[in-house]
Amino acid sequence: MLKPWALPRFKQVRYTEVSALGKVKVQLDAQSDGYIRKLEDYGIWTVQRLTLANQLQLKFTMSISSGSSLLNKLQTDLRFPLVMGQRYQAQWDNIDSDKKVTASALRCDVTGKGDAHSIASEFSGEYLLVECHETQEGQPGSSDKLAWLQDLNVFVPVAQQVGDKPESSVKLENVSVIR
Repeated sequence: MLKPWALPRFKQVRYTEVSALGKVKVQLDAQSDGYIRKLEDYGIWTVQRLTLANQLQLKFTMSISSGSSLLNKLQTDLRFPLVMGQRYQAQWDNIDSDKKVTASALRCDVTGKGDAHSIASEFSGEYLLVECHETQEGQPGSSDKLAWLQDLNVFVPVAQQVGDKPESSVKLENVSVIR
């Protein structure tokens, strides 16, 4: 297994993502090994992910499916602490319960910074804006703007775009942080 590079500085973070794609309740739980367990409630189904810093997915399961997906291979030059102007990428393969392998790639640039309080009043310190483009075999490409919350060592969404659809801002509501 991989070693986490930036240990979370929280026990739990909860929020509701509100965007053009709808509302999703999210709960991030810091694990004792440094990984983050992410629970996403879509109303009629739920998703559970095990991630590094809430960005790179190691394991995925969905309540409406009996299968799961596991990280099979990962290559990345992502290093912490993140700094302005940093560029990183990742390529990985996931393998599902039917042994099907899916390749994905991610390119990210750290392009800006701001006050984390502007994202949600419950956040403190500064954030770094990270713009990413992801491709996944058999899926349309997607772009995300993420805020790297330096006080918590976690990514949260700011904007998202799927395929050729317009970019959609992501607002975080009902935010709570347990340190």
